[in-house]
Amino acid sequence: EFACGSQTQQMHITALYGGALTIWYLVLTARVILYRRENKIGLGDGNNNMMQRRIRAHGNFAEYVPLVSLYVDCEDYSMTGTVIITY
Repeated sequence: EFACGSQTQQMHITALYGGALTIWYLVLTARVILYRRENKIGLGDGNNNMMQRRIRAHGNFAEYVPLVSLYVDCEDYSMTGTVIITY
């Protein structure tokens, strides 16, 4: 049956990482928004090096984390071992 004890535990690990990554994404988003407001940058990066870095950090997270999260979820689903994922 699908809902065995170890599978349930592994799905909790995926949810835990997903929740933590969601919080981090919101932090990155807030950093971009607040920096825009502080420096009155409406669109683009305003040729501001720090703004460029914050935009790229936010963008890189949005581009790569979903793919890695999908990989981790597949590893959990295949039951290859929680130890490898969490350590």
